[in-house]
Amino acid sequence: MHVYPLEKLVHLRKNTPDGITAIYLNTTLRTLAISLVGIFIPVYIFMQTQRVFGEGIAIGLYGVIVYYLIYRLVVLFLVIPVSSIISKIGFRWSLLFSALLLAIMLFLFSLTTTYFWVLIVAAIVHGTQAAFYWLSYRSLFVKDGVLGRLGEEVSINAILSRVVAIGGPALGGIIIATWGFSYLFWIALVIVIFSGLPFFFMHYHKRNKPATVSSVINWLKVEKHRNEEISFIGRNIEGFVAAIFWPLFIFLIVGSYEKQGLVVSLGLVAGAIVILFAGRIFDKKYSFKVYRFGVIWVSIIYLVRIFVNSLGKLVMVQVAYDMASPFYWVTFDSLVYERAREENDQVLTFMVSRMIMVSIALFIVLGFAALIATYEWRFSGLWILASIATLFTLTMWEGKHEKNK
Repeated sequence: MHVYPLEKLVHLRKNTPDGITAIYLNTTLRTLAISLVGIFIPVYIFMQTQRVFGEGIAIGLYGVIVYYLIYRLVVLFLVIPVSSIISKIGFRWSLLFSALLLAIMLFLFSLTTTYFWVLIVAAIVHGTQAAFYWLSYRSLFVKDGVLGRLGEEVSINAILSRVVAIGGPALGGIIIATWGFSYLFWIALVIVIFSGLPFFFMHYHKRNKPATVSSVINWLKVEKHRNEEISFIGRNIEGFVAAIFWPLFIFLIVGSYEKQGLVVSLGLVAGAIVILFAGRIFDKKYSFKVYRFGVIWVSIIYLVRIFVNSLGKLVMVQVAYDMASPFYWVTFDSLVYERAREENDQVLTFMVSRMIMVSIALFIVLGFAALIATYEWRFSGLWILASIATLFTLTMWEGKHEKNK
């Protein structure tokens, strides 16, 4: 298949691999779509559950918990079969297919105001697209990322994401308030379809060995991987609390989609300022000190969330989190890609193993949330869980040091 080189279409740093360029373009379009709807999806599920089953915060929370439980069970069930499909059809078709699945998921969401049960189908489609997208996306980053520049590449990708996402939450809130959720889902759907096209302008990649049940079990059993497994769980406990329950908390405090979107957009502006700096630090010798700073401060900020009860405090905490977190997660992602490069043709096994740890993290979060959903301190409990889990990501760097001895 003849492709037109991406470097002819997009001017980037010399010798930037076209797979990374495709990721940059995909991130820009996909994030534009996700930024419109992403923070509102937990709120939407929450509200639809209350509409069908009755008022009460706990009822809405259980709806959110069940949705994400189904979503992650699908990921866990499909991740190994999907790795075999990716191995056969390659990154290009896998990533395009994931974009189409994401569009279908958004279409299904637009139907749920009439047919609530469609949410279950949406959760299944959501899990399927996540398995295809994240396995392919992360494996491609590992294959085409340049050693010595991984921190910079992760941060450039993150900056592109932040820049296009800055106005998304605020605009999404306005669209919901003016025309409703269905219009928002349709707008995002159209953008998502185009997000898979940049991958058709990159070179052909050699097929990777698919992950198997035995290869994944063997990887997980290796003692030297224990630090990574712990860190993956810790990182994603924090990530899921931030992605699922923090948007719900914001909405319950401000009671408005427009204000919820504005709070998140303000944080994105602050975060964009420091992301590139965080990525460049990863490529330097003193990066661990900054990484540790990011981890500790993110952990502290979660504890501060316990005292948030007004719009002003929400804004301050959101801005503080978005400014501190890049020193933590940009470095963490860079470490993951650097570590995955060591796997060579076993990169899919590495990524599948990682996704299993991610699934365990979400099951921990959902199980804990289900246990405390009826208590007044439910959100404070989740902030404490995320605060503790964040500290466990320091084991990723310990693992790096052990491998370098």
